[in-house]
Amino acid sequence: MDRVTALLHTIAGIAGNIQNEQIKRIALSNIDKLSKQHLNLVVLGQFKRGKTTVINAMLGENVLPSAVVPLTSIITRLTYNENKTAQVRFYNERKKDIPFPEIGDYVTEKGNPDNTKGVDHVEIGYPSEYLRQGIVLVDTPGIGSTFAHNTAVAYNYLPSMDAGIFVVSGDPPLSEAEYTYLDSIKDYVAKIFFLFNKIDTMSEQEYTESLDFTRDLLRKKLGIGDIRILPVSARQALQARLEHNDGLFRKSNFWQFEESLEHFIQKDKSNVLAASTMNRAANLAKDLTLHLELTIRAVNSPIDELKKKIGLLRGEIGTIEKKHRDMELLLEGEVKSLKAGIENGIEQFKSQASVRLKAGLSGLFSAGRQKQDMVHILTEYLKSGIEREFSPWFESEEKRVSREISRILMDYARAVDEEINKVKQIAADLFHLHAERTEDITSMDPYSRLWYKVDDIIAWGIDNIPLILPKFFFRNYLLKQSENRINEEIDRNAGRARYDLFRRIDSTKDKFIDELENRKGAVTGGILSAVTRAEQLKTMNEPEAQGKMKTLEGYLGQLRTMGS
Repeated sequence: MDRVTALLHTIAGIAGNIQNEQIKRIALSNIDKLSKQHLNLVVLGQFKRGKTTVINAMLGENVLPSAVVPLTSIITRLTYNENKTAQVRFYNERKKDIPFPEIGDYVTEKGNPDNTKGVDHVEIGYPSEYLRQGIVLVDTPGIGSTFAHNTAVAYNYLPSMDAGIFVVSGDPPLSEAEYTYLDSIKDYVAKIFFLFNKIDTMSEQEYTESLDFTRDLLRKKLGIGDIRILPVSARQALQARLEHNDGLFRKSNFWQFEESLEHFIQKDKSNVLAASTMNRAANLAKDLTLHLELTIRAVNSPIDELKKKIGLLRGEIGTIEKKHRDMELLLEGEVKSLKAGIENGIEQFKSQASVRLKAGLSGLFSAGRQKQDMVHILTEYLKSGIEREFSPWFESEEKRVSREISRILMDYARAVDEEINKVKQIAADLFHLHAERTEDITSMDPYSRLWYKVDDIIAWGIDNIPLILPKFFFRNYLLKQSENRINEEIDRNAGRARYDLFRRIDSTKDKFIDELENRKGAVTGGILSAVTRAEQLKTMNEPEAQGKMKTLEGYLGQLRTMGS
């Protein structure tokens, strides 16, 4: 631990002296975390896997909202406090203390749509034994969705993750989005707990078979040999805690997970924290070393040669920038294609739903029904029918679009990551240096959540029915008007679904591109700063330049000594 802290202090000091504020800030934040022995335990899971219920079960109280309405991309951090506290932190650095019942007003899509309130994150203090032992529980957006986290630039937590709790379940099986996500983080964290949730919704044979199936898939997809997946019911565990029901808690099997977590805290926490922080420190040291080596090597180049190389480097960065713009166009094309597929799917669904709803009209009325009864029966049929048609369709479409947008964004992130490493390699080649790869960008979470809610859109009745018509004609008139109304309602609801999906796709794409653009700019800017610093040194008088060079060489020696 002392070695990691010392390395981070060295990195922060050197970065500050050469005006690399980004590296300095990251190093200092990791020093602070190590000193407090705070381990970020990030709870991960696809929407509807029950990850928020897992957190609430650990705390023994419904602290975080876990209704049908999903959380937004607002990050929620839970740390130890003797009293229950909740504080909203805004982008403008304003802070607001709120009571627990108001948490949902800031972290849910219903309470804070599209983060219109400008929330950076929410800090919750809670008297939990886990938190008292230095665990920081971090609730992140659901994996495999399309509502990207609104705080990606300032508060991207995945690169800061020390350990994770990955929540899966048997229905539906693991998605490609989850595989992709796990594959991107498995090399960055030292510990992941796998929970197979919702066993209370399956028979023992069903969940055993599903658990074995999930374990085999993870082994094949991720190439991990020994995977321990704990079957639990977070819902039963939370209920048991609330009702003080020991028998139900045993039945939930949550105690096995808690035993594993407690063993981890007592035996492995410090080592995992040191290992994960060391990994981040090593990446910082690599970038800082390259910047120093570039300056030192560049200073030793003749001024004309140096200017030529700086020009070449700017040209190469410009070429990569153009390629990056081309990549953005390809990304836009894939998103456009995804939207076209959604449009086609919506039209097909509308046609099929209309046929099914109209087919059920004729058998609604039995002989002897009064006219007012017919109106009531038909109104209820249409209300329930619209919801019955839209709910399963949208849930299925949500999952499909989630998988596709996750795949598209991860492919784009990997391509940008490759270009960033290419910039480093080009700079290193120009000055005959070795550049080590770093892969911070693909550890981002591109996932977020699609959300659709059927509420008032089905709450309509049938007005202005001419009750003076004879019953036979009244019935036929009612059915004819209902067929027209079915088409209108299906079209209206489909339009709302289309708008919801498209808006979230665009929001995710734009924010994700901005975050990657900032990361890329930081790397290219740091490299150009390193070589232009050398150009400035060559304009100084010789004693002054030699003194600064000696200082830079001393920094480089420190980093090499610390890293060996």
